[in-house]
Amino acid sequence: MKYLINGIVFNTEDRSLSHGENKVFLEAKSFQLLTVFIDHRDKVLSRDELVALAWQGQVITDGAVNKAISKLRHHLERLVPNAVFIETKPKFGYRFSAQVKEAPSKKEKQAKPNRSTIALLLSVVVFTVCIALAYNMWHSAIEEESSTGHHVSSQLMRFSAHDGVEIQLSSAANGDVLYVSHTQDGERQLLLKRANTEPVIIPLPLGGVSSVRLSPLSANIALVTQDDGQCRVLTTDINGANANTVFNCDRFSDVKLAWAHDEEALFLQARESNASPFSIYKLKIATQALEQVSLPVGLSEMKGDFLLASHPSLPLLAFARYLGSEQSEIHVLDTVSLVTKSTYSLSHTVNAMAWALENEQLFVANKRDLHLLADDQITRLVKQFSYPIESLTGSMSGQHPSILATQYQPRSTLFRYSVNDQSTQVIHSSAALNRLPRLMPDGSLIFISDALATHDLWQLKNKVSASLPAPFEFGFRRFTSSPDGKFLLFERGGALYEYNLDAQNVTSVFEANHKAYVANYHATANRVIYSSNKSGQWQIWLFDKANQKHHQITQQGGYSGYMHQERLIYSKRNHDGLWALDNGQERKLVEDFQNINWLNWQLINGRVYFYRPDSGIWRFDLDSGAEHLVMPTPDRFLHQYVVSQDEKSIVYAQLQPLQGDIQALVFN
Repeated sequence: MKYLINGIVFNTEDRSLSHGENKVFLEAKSFQLLTVFIDHRDKVLSRDELVALAWQGQVITDGAVNKAISKLRHHLERLVPNAVFIETKPKFGYRFSAQVKEAPSKKEKQAKPNRSTIALLLSVVVFTVCIALAYNMWHSAIEEESSTGHHVSSQLMRFSAHDGVEIQLSSAANGDVLYVSHTQDGERQLLLKRANTEPVIIPLPLGGVSSVRLSPLSANIALVTQDDGQCRVLTTDINGANANTVFNCDRFSDVKLAWAHDEEALFLQARESNASPFSIYKLKIATQALEQVSLPVGLSEMKGDFLLASHPSLPLLAFARYLGSEQSEIHVLDTVSLVTKSTYSLSHTVNAMAWALENEQLFVANKRDLHLLADDQITRLVKQFSYPIESLTGSMSGQHPSILATQYQPRSTLFRYSVNDQSTQVIHSSAALNRLPRLMPDGSLIFISDALATHDLWQLKNKVSASLPAPFEFGFRRFTSSPDGKFLLFERGGALYEYNLDAQNVTSVFEANHKAYVANYHATANRVIYSSNKSGQWQIWLFDKANQKHHQITQQGGYSGYMHQERLIYSKRNHDGLWALDNGQERKLVEDFQNINWLNWQLINGRVYFYRPDSGIWRFDLDSGAEHLVMPTPDRFLHQYVVSQDEKSIVYAQLQPLQGDIQALVFN
């Protein structure tokens, strides 16, 4: 079906909007919302009616509705500016006021068949429909009888409504659920909810606790404490008492846990430093013997293996393997033999996983989307939530199986800090996650925001903010501007691209086979320095646009760098420190320069600005070697900032207090 909307062709088959030579493909929510508006055009729909029709009655915040409508308006107005498509009726709702009519199809232009032909076709259609209905009824019955069949219907219900957010879900085989409640004033509590009862507080101090999990029999709790350079894996009883240290994890960082189904072992996700990939380990509790389960061979420069999900009643462990910004694998192991049972290839990232309690169904979350991994290796979309999913776990809601999901919409505000008088002022605030600010030579600010439900580039100029059109969702990725402020340079899938701010289009700099990652302009926009592991190790390369030549600069490692007076100033991927390369000779300039600085550090007028987590943003003078604390770490600092070229101010992102709940997706 095709519709004409103020001259725009809306094709429901490929979910596209087209006008002249311009074409936009709609994401699922914009498509659904536009369909609802067309079906109810010229009628004022209240917010409740809109939620019922476009979200099927899900629990939706006002902010989510506003974002969805703004996103749809943005799509339409990009094709036909200065036209009114959706009218807001204060205190009443919304009305789709555009002119809509069905576009004539090719079939309608052909001669109509005679009555006998219509009768024959009708009989065939009726017979086919009857056969299809019969098959579907039989197939549904077979599926419902099968313990491994797919759930046929579901209902979204609220599971919790605490102040703040709930995180780190885990559950026992009987459906008991353990989670951490994080209030807006910073207080954290551990809560246990059993079937048909109110949550009870487990009196376990959570200071320094980075991971906590409920045992399959709901009798014990495992947790990781990481504080003052010490890391310990402990177990307690269900009341948080009788703590017992089962493993010294000082050699590891970022440790996460999962119980084995028999409670005789714990599985650990850990890495030896933030420059090494994650691996999976099996810890036998009785002997404290540690065995490495996964080894991401050939992926030592990547994120590695992460996101543990252990089945509470079966010997099954799932973990995710990071392969790229838009590619992952799910590995399922037998927890006794540690043999791989199955592997799933996914064309997206994974941010949470959980097993269903009653069978071997595995659910994975990609941002807001909940997927089911089927036996035929196909990923099926089960539900699209309103906000990104933080964690998942299986449970029971009465007699029905359910999947619990913690979700919240993080928000951040952009502040300007004055280096001279240490004052701060808000320069951009909205009900969105605003990140990675970059100051431009003309005084405008470029940043990444999800104000329209997707992560896009935005520009704040003369106190007016607007999204920058792009042929794809920009996502959260590092970018930098050319010296003249006309281009933005960024990496996507190993390829390097430029965004022309005047023409508002994207052009390719070079292809993905060069495996680029952190990129910066040279003295002009004609040359680019970038990091790549195409040689087998992370090194810094130079690319000359004029002759299309690539030249390796470093030999002993390099990850993020700038040129200064014919010297390369750079950091490394696997070693802390700031380095200088002069005539092929490498020299360390700053010892305490952590590699987390690759995202934001700057070189301005011979001075390096970088971040130390325990204190704030520092300045290092390349000539004198002097160091100076420029800005102490603000509250809820996101470690995303930019220093102005005159070195008088710093724009940074501050996370706002979070609010979110646990939702239960109940299967019937």
